[in-house]
Amino acid sequence: MALAIANRYARALADVLGRPDSPLPLETALQQIESFRDLLIESSDLKNALTSPAVDSAKKINVVRAVGVRIGLAEPVRNFLFLVVNHKRIGILDTIIVSLRAWLDENLGIARVEVTSAVPMDTALQQSLTDSFGRVTGQQVRARFKDDSGLLGGAVVRHGSTVYDGSLRAQLNALDDVLAGNR
Repeated sequence: MALAIANRYARALADVLGRPDSPLPLETALQQIESFRDLLIESSDLKNALTSPAVDSAKKINVVRAVGVRIGLAEPVRNFLFLVVNHKRIGILDTIIVSLRAWLDENLGIARVEVTSAVPMDTALQQSLTDSFGRVTGQQVRARFKDDSGLLGGAVVRHGSTVYDGSLRAQLNALDDVLAGNR
């Protein structure tokens, strides 16, 4: 449910700022919202003030305004955050950011991939893998890398609903199936 709500907020902001006559590029707005989110993570006082039912909406709006001015948020971003706070959706700001990033990537023709490897990949290997998937997809690729020691070796790449499993674990499972006569 939170994802559906976050998608509506992200889509509304994208509709307003995605127009050619927009006063603020959507990418800039997204970066500013991420900066505000980072402050929420760093400051438990700020988070408590914006999520507490004991603080009325007017005071929350004043807090967002003051913080927004201090960190240089553009007016459309402040207005968006006012809306999020006023509708008590600040708790799903991370999900809104993820939805907005996905919408922006899709509209810019950027393919998103998630790479899980047995050990952390060095920068050169990450770039090589990103370039390879760029050739496969025909798009610019935004990759997120993480490691999982349970893979034993190799990597798993997810692109949308497609999974490319080059992990040692998958290869051992396939070998086990062949030896057990399951294939």
